[in-house]
Parts: sequence; structure tokens; C-alpha cells
Amino acid sequence: MIRSKRPAILLAAWLLAICCACSSLRPDGPSSVHTRMTKFPTLGSSMSKTLRGLFDKGGDDFRLSLREVRIFRTTSTPWEEIPLEELPPPAESAAEAYVIAARRYCRAWPDEPVLVSANEWYIFREKRLTAYDSRSYRKRCDFVPALEPAQGESIETETHIREWLVENFPEAREPRVVLYAKGIIYAEADRLDVAEQYLMSGDAIPPDDADAAATTMLPGRSLRSGPERLRREVDEDAAREILAGKIEELHPNLVPR
Repeated sequence: MIRSKRPAILLAAWLLAICCACSSLRPDGPSSVHTRMTKFPTLGSSMSKTLRGLFDKGGDDFRLSLREVRIFRTTSTPWEEIPLEELPPPAESAAEAYVIAARRYCRAWPDEPVLVSANEWYIFREKRLTAYDSRSYRKRCDFVPALEPAQGESIETETHIREWLVENFPEAREPRVVLYAKGIIYAEADRLDVAEQYLMSGDAIPPDDADAAATTMLPGRSLRSGPERLRREVDEDAAREILAGKIEELHPNLVPR
């Protein structure tokens, strides 16, 4: 359950201060490192640094816009939604836990317009980012899934915020190959239940859905060690095969072929 301290307000009204702070803080460009080690987000980052990353404006041929952002204190029961200006100073928040739910758009040009939207979440414990589901955007809104599954006590928080995002922002869609890629990361984290959900979600997309057909970059450790650890581009068939194999390793005779 989530309790809001305020009625819905225009985003700009209560994010003005952070927008001003972010205007001069933009990432250096697309990351070229492992999917879980992108420049944004970064495990261990503070909430303020993560919020600055959410306000990145993009690159030369694409623009990012933050359409929705909600912050919840998860140590309250039910969760308490709080505006940015009421966040406690870092020195007073060590014992608190928070989650950010966001929705970003990416628009590319100049040839054919491309518009991509995604739901994202970021979990903080002891003032530091411990889990997230985000994206690292590159040229013309191409992106790499940036995902760090929650562990331990944060798993319940992750489950809740994923359900909340689906309920409140159901129009955000992801390509089939990205769903499989996320399932691979969850399988590697021994989160079999979520890995299965992503496999079934990808399989449920109609084969002729053009928006679902794409390629993506998978974390190298899902493929092999050594020189290919950084990342490798795969299509949806290859991603599904990798995911199905990993689920079968964890739970033989479970995966539909």
C-alpha cells in the first residue's frame, strides 16, 4: 500500500529545484562498459546523484525527458509518498529506505522520428542505490538494459514497485528481446520466479508485433567470460534460448521449448 501526503501536482512545480541543479550535470555520453556498470545508474550512488542522472537531456541525435517521478519512503507502512523538498538531509536518513519510480521518454531524429518510453525504478538502503531497473541510452535512442535485481530484504520492495508501475503506467512497453535479456539477469541472480515471468511476458507478445522485434546488448557474463565480457548484440531468438537454458539449469523440465 502507498499513502500520498499530497494531491497530484504538476511535475515541474515540485521538481524545479532539482531541475536547476541538474542543468549543468550531464553524463559524458553513452557507456561502453558492462551492462551492470553503466555510468548511470551506478550501484552505491546517492539519491541526489541518481536524480541528477534521471534529468540527463540526451545526446546529439536524441533527447531524454522525465515525464513522471515519484519518491516513496519504504520504511513506512503503508509506503509514504514524499516530495523532493521534504527529503531528509543525508545525515538524518541513514536508517531510512526509499524507492524512486520514474518514467522517461527518448525522442530521436533527424531521419525518422523515434519515440521510446520506459518505466524505471531505483531502490535505496542506507542512503545508497542497491538495486535498479533502468536504461543506458545511446545513438538515436538505442539502449542497453541496465538492471541490478534486488536481494534480501529489498526483494519485497522491488516486487511492490514493479507491480505499482504496471498498474499506474501500463502503456510503457518493452521489446521482446529486452524482456528476455532482463530474464537472463534475474536468472543469474537466482531470482527464478522473476526470470520465468520475463520469459512468459516475452512469449506472450504476438509474433507479428513490429515494436517487439529488435536486438539488444546482453551482459557479457551471460554469454562467456574473457574478451567478450563487455557486451554482445543478440536478437530475440538468441536471447530466448539463453534465458530458457538458464532457467532449465535452475529448474530442469520447467521451460516450454
